[in-house]
Amino acid sequence: MSKLGGTTETVVENLSGQLTRREESEVLLYREASGRTVCVTGANGFIASWLVAQLLDQGYTVRGTVRSPENEDKNGHLWKLKGADQRLKLYKADILDYEALAGVVAGCEGVFHVASPTVPDSDDHQKEMVDCAVAGVVNCLEACAAAGVKRVILMSSILACMYNRGQDASKVPDENDWADAEFFKERGSDPKTFNEVGAWYTVGKIMAERKAWEIAERTGLDVISILPAMCYGPNLQKEVSPSNITMLPLFHGSYIPLMFCYGGPVDVRDVAAAMILLYETPSASGRYICAESYAPLSDVMNLVAQLYPRHNIPQIENTQPWLARCKSPSKRLEALGFKFRPSSEGIIAALQEFEERGLIPKLDS
Repeated sequence: MSKLGGTTETVVENLSGQLTRREESEVLLYREASGRTVCVTGANGFIASWLVAQLLDQGYTVRGTVRSPENEDKNGHLWKLKGADQRLKLYKADILDYEALAGVVAGCEGVFHVASPTVPDSDDHQKEMVDCAVAGVVNCLEACAAAGVKRVILMSSILACMYNRGQDASKVPDENDWADAEFFKERGSDPKTFNEVGAWYTVGKIMAERKAWEIAERTGLDVISILPAMCYGPNLQKEVSPSNITMLPLFHGSYIPLMFCYGGPVDVRDVAAAMILLYETPSASGRYICAESYAPLSDVMNLVAQLYPRHNIPQIENTQPWLARCKSPSKRLEALGFKFRPSSEGIIAALQEFEERGLIPKLDS
């Protein structure tokens, strides 16, 4: 066995109306969540917090891994969730600690592996954002295989299927495509076209997902990967999410260069809902893109400019001509009956939260 690495109370949205099933019989195996125990790694993060909220809302018992369970600033929002007092337990478990992870996943029916390292001030991105991401997947999946976990939902990224050298702008990337990790490594040092942290984060996602499929093949573990686009939406946690925060520089006359680290938008609440759908659908398998659309970053930035006309935010030209636009890139997910909300809902919700925090001026009427 490989052991690597050494606010206010939130009203959680019910998923009714958000999901439809192609056949109700497909989900009979998983439909009754009451009393069923699952694990969510990195439970206090942006996406993971919404996942925990929706799992609790549907009756699951959730074991969440965090680095410091006693940290109220990091975890306090989780205890305000409906059902948390009875069906949520937080465990101290780093993804680099196999034994700690093994102890948490033992007895769990399913595992949602969401945790992934992001180290903005790292002096060694390869070690801290790539090697650690891969080691975390190895530790988590090996522990799941040993514990007899029925299914693992792995959080990957839409970027793991998107960009390669000489990319054909007419080609709409799908789940059969893989991005070129070496391309991201080479481009990651160019501040004009890349956000360095984003580039190395993408390399980590590519390599970690590839390793996950190797482990699944070798052990027979039932693994499904979800490849979400850039997530926007309301934060449950105190910290502003890295994806939401990319919009803030616009109010200071600049923007974060994400030319090759952006493929489109999706609402964070939809990503959480999609993960649960994939877990609950016995016939689901393989990779699933989770994006409301493929669109350049300029679309989001220009929407912000339209919402705040008095702030004189400049319109931004499309700097991603190689990105093929697509209104419905998540065909595999939609074939399971999933319905996306407009991504603008998440973007507007994030901006409204910025207003409440005093980070930007009030929305123009």
